[in-house]
Amino acid sequence: MAEATNGHEVDIYHERQRLQMCAIHAVNNLFQGTQIVNKEEMNEVCKELSPTSWLNPHMSALGVGNYDINAIMAVLSKRGYDIIWFDKRRSPDDINVDNVYGILINTVTKLKAFGYKVSLTMFRHWYSIRKIDNLYYNLDSKLKQPEKIGDSAELKLYLKSKLCESKTELLLVVDKDVAETRSWENHTTAESPKVGK
Repeated sequence: MAEATNGHEVDIYHERQRLQMCAIHAVNNLFQGTQIVNKEEMNEVCKELSPTSWLNPHMSALGVGNYDINAIMAVLSKRGYDIIWFDKRRSPDDINVDNVYGILINTVTKLKAFGYKVSLTMFRHWYSIRKIDNLYYNLDSKLKQPEKIGDSAELKLYLKSKLCESKTELLLVVDKDVAETRSWENHTTAESPKVGK
């Protein structure tokens, strides 16, 4: 449960972090339901992606998760969704959030050791952001409860701050027709990114 702007409680599904299953939690939190995707399906998808690999590159060799973007893209594709990898050189103002189902954030895992936060670049963390009851929520499985971001303007400010982090990637989850027509773009502000010489 989370509090909306008008004071009433909003029922929000929120899976908490277990092992390195953040990709599963991110998808289930995105779709707001338990067992939308599970470990068995993710493992099967990883085997389909690399059927001849002895050590599967799409998941942890220890069987504790750590699924990569290819596995996530495959399970979302089975459900009729595509992923748009958002170019960090662009502004979140270029996103037509009304045509985006949800957002996935990929960042480095941060651990606390001896009172300091340490970033582990070899381990990546996935979490989702979704609009629920007209407000956007951070559904990170490492949070004790969903974190309210706010309206679309506040979402874009949040995304701008995340895109400033060097190891953070932003991915848009959209319907396949939205991906094909590029209607996830806000054409009033979108420009081609300027590439340096």
